[in-house]
Amino acid sequence: MKNILQTILVCAACCALFSCDDDFTKSSEYAEKFVTMYDAGFVRDGDYLYRYSDMECQKVVNVGRHTLRYQDDDQGRYVHFEMSSFPMTGGLYGGGGAIDTRITWFDGSKTDVFILPLAILKEEGQKYWLWNMESRMGIIAEF
Repeated sequence: MKNILQTILVCAACCALFSCDDDFTKSSEYAEKFVTMYDAGFVRDGDYLYRYSDMECQKVVNVGRHTLRYQDDDQGRYVHFEMSSFPMTGGLYGGGGAIDTRITWFDGSKTDVFILPLAILKEEGQKYWLWNMESRMGIIAEF
C-alpha cells in the first residue's frame, strides 16, 4: 500500500512540474479510494457500478479463455471481463505490463462495452485491484 501511494504522489508531482491539468490529481484521488474498497466488482469514479455478493450473485471464471463474470442470480444485471491474461498468470507481475481488458456491463436496461488497459494496483491472495487511471475505472477481481 505504501508503494502504491508513493507512486501516485510521484506521478502527481511530475504532473505539477509539467503543468498538467487537474484531471490527473482528481484521477489519483479516485485510485487512492479504489485500493481501499474491498468487495469484488466493477468501479467507476469511486463508486461500484456492479458489486459482487456471494449471497445474491454468481461468479464464473474460465481460466482457458481468461474471462471472469459476475452476474445477479436472475441474470438481470452482469459484468463480464475478457482479459489478455489473468493477473496471476502473466499480467503486470508476470512481465506483461498492462492487462488489456474488454468489459461488458449490463445494468438491466442497456449494455456498455469498454476496452481498457488495466494495471495492478494491489494484490491480496486471489484478489486483484486492476485500474485504468485515464477512465477512472477499475475491477476488483476475485478468483
